[in-house]
Amino acid sequence: MALGRGWARVALFAALALAAGGFGLSVAYESLRFIALGQLADGRIVDSQRSRPDKLSDLSMEPVIVFTPGDGRERRVAGRGRPPEAFAVGDPVSVYYLAEEGGVRWRENGFQALWLWATVFLGLGLVLGGIAGGIFLATTGRRFIWLVGLAFLLVARRRCRWRWPRWCRPRRCCATGCAARGW
Repeated sequence: MALGRGWARVALFAALALAAGGFGLSVAYESLRFIALGQLADGRIVDSQRSRPDKLSDLSMEPVIVFTPGDGRERRVAGRGRPPEAFAVGDPVSVYYLAEEGGVRWRENGFQALWLWATVFLGLGLVLGGIAGGIFLATTGRRFIWLVGLAFLLVARRRCRWRWPRWCRPRRCCATGCAARGW
């Protein structure tokens, strides 16, 4: 039995969903690692610079952040790019940092720095997984759609006026009356 083009699409969307979801989980894990194991330091914005020096527009600027981790040495790092009106020189900033052998890794304490990309890629993985499931149900035809229908029937069986399919009709319900069973 040869697999049709529908199965190739299912495999493609499922692989993309797993890749996007896996990347989103790895980013979320890294953010959780910063929150659980990292130290919180207070910093301040001392300057701003262009996000990409090769671009001519001033639409995205990076704040230059100064903070002091536990070793006592002041660090000067460039933050994530954002619109220039989103920050001002002198604004306080909280920074999570991890002291490692190669130096200090850090992230700003905020949704954009910690959770934005995890949310985007996990959502993309869910959407692609839903598309893969829809293609799977559409290409398999009636072979597997009865599982979805059966689940719906078991939830929505409260009214006896609705008829069960012949292959799934309960013998006791409509023969003796649903009111006697409390359905």
